[in-house]
Amino acid sequence: ICEASLDLICIANVDGHFKKVNPSFTKIFGYTEQELLRRPYSEIIHIEDIASTQVAIDQLARGLPLLDFEHRMLAKSGEYRTISWHCQPKPSNGDIFAIGRDVTDYIATKKQLLEKQEQLQELINGVPALISHWDSNLLNVAATSAYTRHFGKKPSEMKGKHYQTVIGSALFDRIKGHIERTLEGRVTSFNSEVVSGDGSTRSIRVTFTPEFKDGKVVGFFTIGVDMSEVVELQM
Repeated sequence: ICEASLDLICIANVDGHFKKVNPSFTKIFGYTEQELLRRPYSEIIHIEDIASTQVAIDQLARGLPLLDFEHRMLAKSGEYRTISWHCQPKPSNGDIFAIGRDVTDYIATKKQLLEKQEQLQELINGVPALISHWDSNLLNVAATSAYTRHFGKKPSEMKGKHYQTVIGSALFDRIKGHIERTLEGRVTSFNSEVVSGDGSTRSIRVTFTPEFKDGKVVGFFTIGVDMSEVVELQM
């Protein structure tokens, strides 16, 4: 099992050396088994991760298992690979049985997704429309900067808060019927007079769009467009 596993499987000791490694070490790092066994493993650990690694080894030396510990290790090619370790110590002889997984690509992909999400959020925040996202329990999932500013809220005061708490009981009672219809799966549009955070009353054209998952409504999106200037011109 150890020989065929794609994971890194090894027996090491708290003194800083590998005692046995499976073939995945060679596949991932490029070193031969002999190269790995004759050198301290600290030599291939990223210098910025040496201190945290020593803390982890001290924990293992006390007989405490280690879960999801990550550090960077140098491959023969010169690149660093991030490894997530699960380690079980054997205090009687100082051995450590460890299983590691290369999570380098996962971390890189996660970072790219976060960067794209941030870029998308910046783009959305630049839209003047009042856009928000709510789950089926009417708890806020997300909102644009224009939305939070309009209601005089900070983003931290929005996420996870109930719709009624955010917009106030009076407005909530007026639009409750529209919310109920949206949660039944219907797109709903209406005009509403909304008091903004600065105390002014604005005429907003609102559209509620249900969010579906596996055929069920799991939330809804709101888009509000400030029509105050148009209304004033028509008067």
